[in-house]
Amino acid sequence: MTKHLQTGLNETLENLRVSYRHHTLDIKECELDPYKQFDRWMVEAVKSQCDEPNACVLATITQNRPRARVVLLKGLHQNQFVFYTNYRSAKGHEIETNPHASLTFLWLPLQRQVRIEGQLVKVDPSVSDDYFQK
Repeated sequence: MTKHLQTGLNETLENLRVSYRHHTLDIKECELDPYKQFDRWMVEAVKSQCDEPNACVLATITQNRPRARVVLLKGLHQNQFVFYTNYRSAKGHEIETNPHASLTFLWLPLQRQVRIEGQLVKVDPSVSDDYFQK
């Protein structure tokens, strides 16, 4: 990229700003159970008709370096966030090597994001078998 194009792009990027004051978070209105709160917000995201409300960024670690990609949440089972992947993929190997990960959901129409951190575990084979049968 030429210096002129970079300058113009940087000016454009510097001036991109949306006010995020339309929606507020009052902790007194939140559920005590974070899973119930997530359910409530996911329902709101679906109703808002935002694009791909179940899309989230999965961040893993490999060789002490973060890697991130978008995956689709496919369910909640026993307070676990479920997505599917090929165990032989790069993502599958990263999870096998280091199960610590994070998910981030971004629902722009609601001016809301949710970050979840924890350890990934494989679901019971019957859960994944049921999914792939569909």
